[in-house]
Amino acid sequence: MCYGDAVARQAPERKRAPRRAGTRTTLRVPGDLAEKADGLARVLGTTANDALIRMAERGALLYAQEVQMAQAAEHQLAAILDAHGEIPPNADYLPSEAWREAALVLRTGRFGPI
Repeated sequence: MCYGDAVARQAPERKRAPRRAGTRTTLRVPGDLAEKADGLARVLGTTANDALIRMAERGALLYAQEVQMAQAAEHQLAAILDAHGEIPPNADYLPSEAWREAALVLRTGRFGPI
């Protein structure tokens, strides 16, 4: 017996997906994603379309978190470079003490929340 058979036996009876507000669309779903959606739908006892929406919502949340982390990193770097002052164009790196001082300025909150 494989995992899929066990899941199929234990899966709750399929129910109707909840009605959602939004734009109707038609999509071509790649085969591997369709298989994942079908498997998730069986486990959740819902439709493949509902499973796709859940997967898309989770992916959108993860994407938003990645964007937020990138913006925070950009803010931190800008704050450190600003705290250090002028950097010569031929500099390959900041001396460790300069980085330490700049990071401490960042931690004081002078540049706002990160």
